[in-house]
Amino acid sequence: MDPKLLERLSDQIRAKEGSQSSTSGKIASLAKQIDALQKEKRLSLEKARNKVKQFELKILSDSADVIAVKSDLDISVLQSRRADSLFRKGLIALTDQERRNLKLQESKAKLQTSENKLLTSKNEILNANIELGSLEAEYTNKISKAESELNSSLSYLYETQAEIAKMNIEFSSTVIRSGYYYVT
Repeated sequence: MDPKLLERLSDQIRAKEGSQSSTSGKIASLAKQIDALQKEKRLSLEKARNKVKQFELKILSDSADVIAVKSDLDISVLQSRRADSLFRKGLIALTDQERRNLKLQESKAKLQTSENKLLTSKNEILNANIELGSLEAEYTNKISKAESELNSSLSYLYETQAEIAKMNIEFSSTVIRSGYYYVT
């Protein structure tokens, strides 16, 4: 029998216990990381949802602007037609008629600008919804990876605990057997 067998077995047990301790620390860190990721996910998703709400309100505002500009355009069209009619009858000067036509063109340009603004807002809300879905997927992926690593670490910890128990049994058996050896 090896005279240093008990000492070597004891060293192996201490090494495994150190590995167990490190794995326990890793498990605690992973649990904290998962908790932090879940909180970060909640906050990021809330921020993205707020952004979507802001764009929804912006769309309402831009839609109201388009309606107001369309009303202004309708008025400008009527005024331009009246000015053309009055000019043909000789009741107003050419400059007055041109001013009404210029107002009509300005109203058309404002309508185009307002409609473009509305379309931009609609695109922004689409992008915000895409970003919301992307954040959801990104954080789900990160959390899943961390949970997978946590489960692997837990599995390794349980294996290590089983090995330590087995080594302790072997150590105890060796202590008992060494008591039976007598040199004669």
